[in-house]
Amino acid sequence: MSELTRENLFNRAKNVFTEVITLEQDVDALINEFTFDEEENPNGMDKKEVRAIVKAAEVYARNNVEKVEEKIAREQEFLDLYRDLSGEYD
Repeated sequence: MSELTRENLFNRAKNVFTEVITLEQDVDALINEFTFDEEENPNGMDKKEVRAIVKAAEVYARNNVEKVEEKIAREQEFLDLYRDLSGEYD
């Protein structure tokens, strides 16, 4: 185990964050690679679809589908309340 010093913590955290930033850039490059562009990538997919697929992969990797389901349920409850109170959907 390494020494528990401020400098050691800083250096290790710096290395982890450098990796995180690199991986975020890799995800952005992946999104660009699969996104339709008339000139650069005519065989690509719609940007919204690409982002949805990448988000699904993130949810899978984080193993937090329950959290997403809870968020959707809260948003649905709000939407139902809005519809009920606004009268716009009668």
